[in-house]
Amino acid sequence: MSKTEDIKTFFIVEDNKLFAKTVVKGLEKEFPNSVVKSFNTGEELLAYLENNPNELPTIYILDYYLNSEVPDAMDGGELLAKLRKKYSGRINEMRVIMLTSSTEIKQAVELLQKGASHYIVKDEVFFDTLKPTIRQILDYQAIIKQKLNYEKKAGFYKKQLIYAGVVGGIIVITALIIWLLSMK
Repeated sequence: MSKTEDIKTFFIVEDNKLFAKTVVKGLEKEFPNSVVKSFNTGEELLAYLENNPNELPTIYILDYYLNSEVPDAMDGGELLAKLRKKYSGRINEMRVIMLTSSTEIKQAVELLQKGASHYIVKDEVFFDTLKPTIRQILDYQAIIKQKLNYEKKAGFYKKQLIYAGVVGGIIVITALIIWLLSMK
């Protein structure tokens, strides 16, 4: 079983319905054991999360220009900030991939500083960048999960060693006391 075989959930927020549908289909094909949910606006995603508080995705994929087709909608940067503020205490490994048609370095740096884990330009080959980026995130999350499992096991064994040391010490002290008492 590879690191990416268990079910993963991707939430994509994209106001261009045709583009969103293309990404959803591409992700479902590339990651067959996944659930991909699409939202038109950040407001729609936040409402969904409010009504389904235990259903947090493995990866968020957010378009930066969310108000291009839905006037007055928050943009991806605002949505990213709201997600980070509301859910950062509940999930340590929130991964957010920002998609944008802009190639401005300043925008990329700003979004990465706000907590996006990746920034991908929507160009003719963006999906060739998105797929390995998602795989990298999933592999990283699997490594973190494995590390936590090892730390948990190490803590258990450390306690066992302490108990064994205490019991061993008691046995040695008891044997010493018996030996000393037998010397009298």
